[in-house]
Formats: sequence, structure tokens, C-alpha cells
Amino acid sequence: MIPSGAIESTSRGTFWHKKNPLIHFLELVDLHCCVELNTFRIMGKLISFLIILGGLVGAYFVITEHFADHRVKGNPWIAQINEQVSKSKQGDLSSVSVDEAGGRLWRVLSLMHEAERGKYSLADTVNAAVGGVKPGEAKMIVEALLENFDTAKTFGIFDEPKNLLLMDQGLAPIATSKGWEDEKMGVGHRVSPLLAPEVAGSLANLLVMPEVFRNTLSLKPVGFTIDTVRKWSNEKLIVPESAQAIAEVVEPDKLR
Repeated sequence: MIPSGAIESTSRGTFWHKKNPLIHFLELVDLHCCVELNTFRIMGKLISFLIILGGLVGAYFVITEHFADHRVKGNPWIAQINEQVSKSKQGDLSSVSVDEAGGRLWRVLSLMHEAERGKYSLADTVNAAVGGVKPGEAKMIVEALLENFDTAKTFGIFDEPKNLLLMDQGLAPIATSKGWEDEKMGVGHRVSPLLAPEVAGSLANLLVMPEVFRNTLSLKPVGFTIDTVRKWSNEKLIVPESAQAIAEVVEPDKLR
């Protein structure tokens, strides 16, 4: 029997009054199901979106890597720099004169300038050019070349077209920066060949500087600490006897 007051009549017909407990319960169940269904739909769309986004990001990195690799392979300066790097490792470097070693460095810096003008990444170019060199030594060569390139820029070497012709021939350029106009540049050693003759021609051991400074260099290595000595020794750039000789000059009181 239907309780009194549980039925309402409207123009649309007769239906259970919503205060009926059973109807109220069914309405709640239906509402809950609708909420869960909508939640599942939203979660499904969100997961689909994340999958598509992940695919797009992955595709972006693949394409970027592809074009970066293609650009490196198409960089004409890498092989030319590598040729000079290879020459600096051939034969007995202790017999290489500072002018010969400097000539190689000037050529490399000129090629680096051309790479930069061609909008190639300088760091990527040099890193690729030292391929075939032991990782530790390669890193030191890259650091030295980038440092010397910055020094060359500071002295305005690349601002004078004639300097590029001189450097292509392995000859020292002329500074053009304010206060150093017409000063001839030179190449010195970070570590004197008197202490470590085996790295006399190594690109990792060469420093660009005004020639007047090169002529006044002391026996003490430039920017060296005991840690630097150990690093060069570990990478076998210098022999144990040279490491001992350098350490005695650098920090004799900290020598172990």
C-alpha cells in the first residue's frame, strides 16, 4: 500500500514523491554512478592527453638530436681542426719548437673563428675535433683552446682581417684592442719545457699572450697547483719525473 502523501500529480503525470526513502536512495545511487562515470571519462581524457604529450616531447627530442647530429656531421671545420690536433700528438713533442707549436695553435684558433662565424657551436666543434684523444687529455685540450680563443678575442685579434691571413699561415697576429694596438702576440707554455719537455708541443700546454709577456715568463708554471700536477700526471701528459720537478716549483711545502 502506498503511503498517503507519497504521490504527487502534475501536468506530466503521476510520480513518486522524492521524499520516499526508496526513491531517494535510487536517486543517490544514480547520482553516484553518474559522478563515477564522469570521473572515469575525465581520467581517460587526461591519460590520453598525457600519452599524446609524452609522444610529442619524445618526438621533439629525437628530431632535435637528429638535426644536431646532422649539423655536427656537416660542420666542415671539425676535420680541419682535428688535423691540427692530430699533428700536435705525432712524434716526439719535446723536439717541437715554440714557434712550430704556436703555428698550430694559430691555425686552430683561425678555424675556430670561422666555425663561430658559420654559427656553429664552438664548444661542440672543438669537442668533436678532439675525437681520438684520450678523454682526460681531450678535456684539457678543449679547455685550453676555448681559453686561448677568449684571450684572442680580448686582444681584438679577429677584428683585423690581415690577422686571419697570418694565422692561416701559422704566423703570430697583431693585437688591436685599446691599449694593445700594434702589439705582436705570441704563444707561451703553461709549463716550461725545462720542467716537462714531453708537453712542449701539446695544445693543452700552450697559452696565447702578448709576445712581451712570453719573453718574461718565469720557470713557475702558469695557473698550476699540486692538484693540477696530479691531474696531468694521472692523464699521462707528463712523466713522473716531470711531475716531481713541477711540484717542487709550484708548492714545495705541500708536496707529498
